[in-house]
Amino acid sequence: MSDPSPTLDSSEADDEALEYRSLEPLAIVSVLLGLASPVAIFQPLLAVVPILGLLTAVVALAKIGGDRARGGRAVAIAGVVLSTFFLAVPMARYASAQLMLRGQAVPVATEFLERLQQQRPEEAMLLQMAPDYRPPVDDGLWSYYRNDEQARTQLEAFVKQPFVRMLLALGPDAEVKFFKVNGIAAGNQLALADVHYTVTFTDQDGQRKTLVVGVLLERRGKPMNAELNPWRIREFTTDFADRPPV
Repeated sequence: MSDPSPTLDSSEADDEALEYRSLEPLAIVSVLLGLASPVAIFQPLLAVVPILGLLTAVVALAKIGGDRARGGRAVAIAGVVLSTFFLAVPMARYASAQLMLRGQAVPVATEFLERLQQQRPEEAMLLQMAPDYRPPVDDGLWSYYRNDEQARTQLEAFVKQPFVRMLLALGPDAEVKFFKVNGIAAGNQLALADVHYTVTFTDQDGQRKTLVVGVLLERRGKPMNAELNPWRIREFTTDFADRPPV
């Protein structure tokens, strides 16, 4: 009589089955994309790499589900962790940069409008100049305009602009309020900020009116004097029909 065939208990059978589980291919792809995700830190446009890694890992986990015959869960989870981390880092850097740019640009736009309200166009116009080349605001400022024909001509043209004339005429009777930062765009050497304000006033007929003025600011590199705010007024308008978005 032959010996009976050896049998495996249930736990041994499960262990043997686990040895032959197939590894989910998408899990491998997700961890490879996760390993490649640091490129997003150096080039924001390559944020697509961790995004794809995260999506691939989620799909892999969904396919694995509760199937004990399909392996790769730990690999897919590693892909999720890597992709999420390297996606969050550039996003956090972008958000902090936007806050910094906003914090620098808005005060310059606000000061520009305040100087016009205070009937100080000669000081407001200086904010259109690059920070390093602005003459100081002191008792010698009018001498600067008297002795520099080009600056004097620019000031004469500046005060003839309709919005400047209006705000100079209204003075403190105008209620100027910050409305919103319409957009900020930044590159290595150039940054633009589009800041909107509301100007509320009473017209000659006694009607209360409000208009929106947009102040476009520009920053080119860093000023030689690190203590100076790097932004300048590039243009301002109350007509947004023909203005390209920032």
